[in-house]
Amino acid sequence: MEQFAAWVEAIGTIIAAIAETPSFRWSLSQMENLMLWGNVLQATGNGLLADLNPPGSKNQIGNIIQSSGNSTIVASLLFDVTKSQEQLLTVQGNQLQALGASLSLVEGLEQGDIISIYSNALQAKGNILQAEGAKRNRKDWSLAGSWIQATGATLAAIYVTPNE
Repeated sequence: MEQFAAWVEAIGTIIAAIAETPSFRWSLSQMENLMLWGNVLQATGNGLLADLNPPGSKNQIGNIIQSSGNSTIVASLLFDVTKSQEQLLTVQGNQLQALGASLSLVEGLEQGDIISIYSNALQAKGNILQAEGAKRNRKDWSLAGSWIQATGATLAAIYVTPNE
């Protein structure tokens, strides 16, 4: 189940990163749909991962916070909000994701789990860059942050997938 949850999250981050990539020339509607589904998948993957961690652990709380961040971004896309409200929700959603990844990073440090450290550091850094990009209207920062986050989530999914 951990593999499934990690890959759901990773696929969600990749879809969201693809949505931000201008070379694909998405219409606004297509981009928003991809962002919506990417964040729904991320929230689902993080929610499942939270359920698989020991109650009260930093990883459980971190995954809950990350899922809340993705849900905040989903709300910004689904509800009828102004552009400034959408921007604020996007910034806050990415900040929550960064906070959650940082909490999981701390648990990785405590356990000496190098892959957990790297994957969560990449995700936190990517989310921070996305939040700052949204705040400053820097699409290049948001794009870079999306792909950095996707790299971290994919690294985590590969790590929990056993070699056969």
